[in-house]
Amino acid sequence: MKRAVLLMLIAFLPAFGAFGYAVDAGQAESKFYFEDETDARLATDPASSGWFTVANTVPGNTNLRSTGDSITFVATVSSVGKTVKDWGLSASADISQTDWKGVSSTNCTFFYESAYDKLNKVYLYLKLRYFRYNLAFETNGGSAVAGESGVCYTNAVPLAVPTRTGYTFDGWYTNATFSGAALAVSVTGETLAVPSDGATVTLYAKWTANQYTVTFDKNGDGAAVSPGSKSVTYDSTYGELPSPTWTGHTFDGWFTTASGGTHVQSSTTVSITSAQTLYAHWTAKKYSLTRDPNGGTQNGNAAAAVYADALTYGSTSWWDIGVPTRSGYTFNGWFTAASGGVMVYGADGRCVVGDYWTAEKRYCHDGDLVVYAHWTANTYTVTFDANGGTPATSSKTVTYGSTYGTLPTPTRTETGYTYTFDGWFTKANGGTQIQPSTAVSITSAQTLYAHWTKSANTYTVTFDANGGTPAT
Repeated sequence: MKRAVLLMLIAFLPAFGAFGYAVDAGQAESKFYFEDETDARLATDPASSGWFTVANTVPGNTNLRSTGDSITFVATVSSVGKTVKDWGLSASADISQTDWKGVSSTNCTFFYESAYDKLNKVYLYLKLRYFRYNLAFETNGGSAVAGESGVCYTNAVPLAVPTRTGYTFDGWYTNATFSGAALAVSVTGETLAVPSDGATVTLYAKWTANQYTVTFDKNGDGAAVSPGSKSVTYDSTYGELPSPTWTGHTFDGWFTTASGGTHVQSSTTVSITSAQTLYAHWTAKKYSLTRDPNGGTQNGNAAAAVYADALTYGSTSWWDIGVPTRSGYTFNGWFTAASGGVMVYGADGRCVVGDYWTAEKRYCHDGDLVVYAHWTANTYTVTFDANGGTPATSSKTVTYGSTYGTLPTPTRTETGYTYTFDGWFTKANGGTQIQPSTAVSITSAQTLYAHWTKSANTYTVTFDANGGTPAT
């Protein structure tokens, strides 16, 4: 019945006119179907044998054929007065899909009712099936996005937004080189220019690495670092980093925490996802200490003592180095030179606040330390005992290591005797003679005694004979 109606319909089509349906991009199938009014109205896809494909001439009848991208009905016999307008269609070879009335759709297949042939009581239907294609997603390091299969060409597909640590998503592209503009938040087969039914379209995620601010904390003397911060890019290296200095310390590098943490170098790959503070780590320098008694002794040693790495910058080690001794001298402290210089340790052997030590007894000199004991020669009172002469006693002050200098010259008289002063001695009898040139080696007050040589006086006795002889 359907084929008979079709042939009859074609026989009465006007020879001067044609009408049809333009094939849109993305249509996998476009078919016409004729239905006698006596049959049930089309609501779903009828048997496929009843459809005529757009791309092919209807078998056995050349009056229904495809021309270019449209289906055209062509009449080859005389008309009996029926016009294309009677079908409710425009008198055009290529009519728009809007001229058709939709009936139903399912699985990317759309059914349209075109018109009703009043004379022959035949309905004309159109079935369109658009491409079904597959979507694949290349996230380029981002979170996985599941692909989709059997996507209908006309459907709007919302595109997922992947995530990637340290990156900002810049959109989906249809090519791996990201040429052209990014796709909108949803796409259709037309947007993607799907080439064929069953094709697979791959979309590529584009990313921009995030940038973060890194701030540098000197973590030392409180001074600012220059530069104080810089911008770094995720997955790139940190690049050039500041090289701060701190007196008495060696810079060990930048670390993620003030103590401990991870060492960050210029070649380190940026993996942070927020602003970061890097902390300078330091090692306090060590210095040698040389302690020269400078004529004295300490711990029984007269030679200078050298202590390698004894002093640590900022440390309290060796803030007290003790007191040396030297016979006849008073210790004045430790100085930076054998004569003169700066006092580093006082007479008590303890550090002196200044260029070398802080009030907290911390070493603050950036270098080795050599100190020399300074001494003041002691002075002593020497008392002179005339040992029977005059003046009976007298005294003077002498300096250790110097000479006695001028010494008094006492006198002694006794009737009938002459006393010769023999000098000053350390004992009343015997002892050591002390002369003006004698070096002072005493370590306490001293009494010197005059020594004398006593000799009886001799006299001449003259005898007067007083008139006798001899006369004298």
